[in-house]
This record gives sequence, C-alpha cells and structure tokens, in this order.
Amino acid sequence: MAAVKLTKKEQEEIAAANSYEAEEADRKRRRIEMRTLLQKAQPEAFALLERSFAKGAVSHGYLFYGPTNALKTEMAMLCAETLVTRDPKGLVDESSLSDEEEALVRQVANRASASLIVLDGYGKKALAKEDVDDVQSRFSRTASSGNGARIWLMLRCENSSLGAQNSLLKFLEEPAEGVYAFLTADNVERVLPTIRSRCVLVPFRPLPEIFLYEEGQKQGLDQEDAWLLAHMKVSISDMVELAASPAYQNAKAMLKQWLNVKGDRDLLACDYEVRYRLKAGAKKDEGISADQAKDQNVRLLRFFFEMLMVTARTALKAADSSGMQMPAWYALAIGKNSREDWINVLKIASEERDRVNANNDLNLLLDQAFYRLKVSKASVTHG
Repeated sequence: MAAVKLTKKEQEEIAAANSYEAEEADRKRRRIEMRTLLQKAQPEAFALLERSFAKGAVSHGYLFYGPTNALKTEMAMLCAETLVTRDPKGLVDESSLSDEEEALVRQVANRASASLIVLDGYGKKALAKEDVDDVQSRFSRTASSGNGARIWLMLRCENSSLGAQNSLLKFLEEPAEGVYAFLTADNVERVLPTIRSRCVLVPFRPLPEIFLYEEGQKQGLDQEDAWLLAHMKVSISDMVELAASPAYQNAKAMLKQWLNVKGDRDLLACDYEVRYRLKAGAKKDEGISADQAKDQNVRLLRFFFEMLMVTARTALKAADSSGMQMPAWYALAIGKNSREDWINVLKIASEERDRVNANNDLNLLLDQAFYRLKVSKASVTHG
C-alpha cells in the first residue's frame, strides 16, 4: 500500500501538534518536580495542607506568608490544582491522574481555567477594590470547569488598597459555596488584622542559600550564576529565566567592572551609557518602546545594586556558606578592603537600590551612587 503523501500544511500542523505535546509534557514534568521540591523546601506548610485536603477539611481562606522566594505562589497553585481534581489522598500528585483530571490540572497550571482567577499584587500598581469585586462578579457569570470549585489567588495581597482589603474581608466573612481564596504576603504585618484573623495562617520559612545554590545547579545553571542568584535570594522558579535575562547578565558585567575584574571601574559610568543601558531606539525591529526600555533599565540597576549588597555581605562574613563554591574572581576581588569600607558599600548600595524606579533619572542616580562610593573610600583594587 502506497504511503499517503502529506501536504506541506499538514506536515506543519503535525509538527506544531508534536511540539505542543512535548512542551506540555515538559511542563508536567516540572510541576511534578515542583511538588517534590515543595515537600522538601516547606515541609511544615506541605504537611498541614496535605492533611487538610486528605481529611476534606479545606478552609475557604488561607494566607501564606513569608519571604518573597519561599515558593508561596507555587504552593497556592498546587492547592488550586488539587481542588479541581478533588484528590482524596491529599495534595494532588500529577504522576497518577486520569486523562480528564490531567486536563483540568493543565488548564489551572496554564491559568486558562474558568475555575481560577489570579490577582497579581507584584505589579506596579496596588490592587484596587474593583479588582476584588470583579472576582465575585466573574465567578457568578462563569460555570466552574473543575468539580464545582472556584479558586482565586491574591498574590502579595498587602500591595492592595484599603478598599480592596475591605472587599476581601467581606468575602472572608461570608464565603460563597465552593469558592476558595489563597492569599500570599511577603510582609504579613501590612495585611489587615481582621483579614489575618479570618484566614488559616500558613508560615513559609526562608530557603537557605545552600538549598537555592544546589537547586539552581540542578536546573542547569553554572556555579557562578547559581552562587550569585542564591545569595540574591531569588525564587527557584525564576532562577533560569533571570540568569538568561539581559538585565541580569549586564548587571553581572557591571559588577565585574566595578570590582576591576573585567574592565575599568573609572569607565563604568560611561560604559553603562554605551554598553549596558537599553535604548528605546536600539531595537526598533523588536518594538522596544521608551517605557519598556526604562523598565529594563530599572531591573538592570536593581540587579546591580543587589549584587553590590551581596558582595558587601559576603566580604563581611568570616567565611562563605558551607558547601557553596564562590567564584574565584569574586573571592580574590573582595579580599582587598577593610570591614568599614564594606559596611559603607552595603549602606550605599541598599539606599541606592531603593531609589531605583521609573520616576527617577537613572543616569543621574548612577552617577550619584558612584560619587558616594568613591567619597566613602570604598574602593576595591584588583591585581
């Protein structure tokens, strides 16, 4: 029997379908790995939630609080995936689901489910009362796609207006049937006490630097980036993406130049303008607007000052964290200064990082920072 010859369009469609399935399989693998990681990184929180789901005693409101990188969002997503599958054994294990259940989990994980709404307080603007009110309105108009559960996540809920928190309080006082709220907070003290009193409070502990360092390497990062990002205390979920970003790579190059490891520190202010700063007109083919360029430059300088803070803290320690391989160039560069110098660097870098925002002139801010560092006699000699 002669083989059927496919048209070019059919071949492209098959290739696209195969690529999509491969991507989804990879996402599933990473979700399964994240479940294991959550159990390892946050055992107390994982055990508490596992028991609640296994017993069918799930609260209508949870508040996960702790450091930014403590995997609170990832735990909230795992809870949402569990609710749509109603896994009777506890927090859902995607390695043993039916095709129907797996499809529900995939929709939630991709934030494409009618059962899930996410309000992200990590954005520039505070969440407004209208954002919270819209959740109830949308749920009332949309049928659930997962076992009757409707779930909403309010990430970094402390970044919300008083009106928004009062609307949230009303929901928590009178929860609708089948609606569950998972709130996360980096600073729980900024959440209204009345909201805290109506939620199950779940603390998340800081992740040790050595843990972040090892997980970063497991994800394929080299020792240099794993070491630096671990000390910057970024989320495990963001490590690979951040390491590949131009803002991070340029900030690292700026740090090496400031340390006189690669390049001349005295030329750094000029090189920032010529080599490191993203210009709106530089990539017109990519549609880089002035606002987008400024956002990227804000990220660049925040990374740079955070790296300076890491440098100062590391220099002030008697020894690095056990089991972590400090880059050789880093160890050599930071050993040239006095304790007082590094205290000044830490203070200045911390203050300047807090001043980096889209409303400030970034070039002027950097010039002032370099001047302050120079006047403080916080100079590092290398070679």
